[in-house]
Amino acid sequence: MRPPLSKLYWFAWSAAGVLAVSNLAWDHLDPRSGRSSARAESPASPGDSAVSSNALNSAGALENIYINVSDQLMPTVANISSTRHTRPVFRGRGQLFPGWPGFDLPGMGPGFGASPGFGDSDGLDSDPDGTQPQQPFSLGTGFVIESTDDRAVLLTNRHVIAGADEIQVKFSEAKGDPGLKATVIGQDEELDVALLEVHPSTRIKSAPLGDSDRLKVGEWIAALGNPFGHGHSMSHGIVSAKARALPGAYGQFLQVDAPINPGNSGGPLVNLRGEVVGINNAIDARGTGIGFAIPINAVKALLPELRLAKGPGKSIPRGFIGLQLMPDAATGLPVVARVLPGQAAARAGVQPYDIVKQVNGRDVQSTEEFTHLVRRTAPGSSLRLQILRGGKPTELTLKPTELAARGSG
Repeated sequence: MRPPLSKLYWFAWSAAGVLAVSNLAWDHLDPRSGRSSARAESPASPGDSAVSSNALNSAGALENIYINVSDQLMPTVANISSTRHTRPVFRGRGQLFPGWPGFDLPGMGPGFGASPGFGDSDGLDSDPDGTQPQQPFSLGTGFVIESTDDRAVLLTNRHVIAGADEIQVKFSEAKGDPGLKATVIGQDEELDVALLEVHPSTRIKSAPLGDSDRLKVGEWIAALGNPFGHGHSMSHGIVSAKARALPGAYGQFLQVDAPINPGNSGGPLVNLRGEVVGINNAIDARGTGIGFAIPINAVKALLPELRLAKGPGKSIPRGFIGLQLMPDAATGLPVVARVLPGQAAARAGVQPYDIVKQVNGRDVQSTEEFTHLVRRTAPGSSLRLQILRGGKPTELTLKPTELAARGSG
């Protein structure tokens, strides 16, 4: 049955309106247009391109944004190579999360198993004849966050430089560039970040740090790095998910579909304003387009302590209150399964089956989020919990101790 003519008119006018609004929005985004209204289009002639000028302008606007991001951020990015005075021995494919095959660290060289220590001595044996030649250890990326005329501070992943005897940093791909020797300022094994220092002959541009909490799922991003040692490269995609909890890892990750390959680890994940919103960290090798980045806000919160966490294997002190948790079947909220005797939670009066609603006035939605908030609390400081006990809200104040081993909080 033919649809009524009025409905056809309505559909035609609606489609025209959608096209007009789409063109207006893209024309407003185009930095070359200089106008916020859609431009009038002349009738197409037989010799015109099959692609409309509005479509070209839309593509050009997005293209220009990425070009600007590259121009602004690429000078802050460094290729990092680590060497160690040992001979590598292959012991299988590196895994970021033991027991979860396929989660890989995109900074480890082939044959270097990424143990829970993120690239420590596991997978390496001394040369059997007693000599210890210098061997490549891993390739990765870093980026400058502070700079003066003769000093630059870089962020990267800890697993890129952990266990290395020498760390070399290059800001260019020019032949004969010897690079700069880097020293470790501080590192944190649990979050998998490290601060490096180099002393260049000229000032190096630094990257602005953004606000990862403001990211939206679907937002465009770009990943910069040194994939497979090929040098400075950029890939793009969108934010696929936020607050991802990964097995065996600390914190909550950003999930992105921008290609993150071996060598990209430690590089900046940036938004279209040219701000760093994350640090490229891991990939799920079981599929394509599944990458993970450490939110930059988690890193910014630790920067003061990170400057003091010197030496191999050092980590920033984190809070521990002595609870084991399980998710509520209906709401997913953290439910206390066990209170460890003698710990902060027991001393404050927390009981099994208490439901945690808030930490320091902030709502919590999951056991992972609760654990993250507790661990971010400095040992000895105050931690306020709002709990539900028998359906009634109760507030308790605790003083976390230092986390000695991984647990629920």
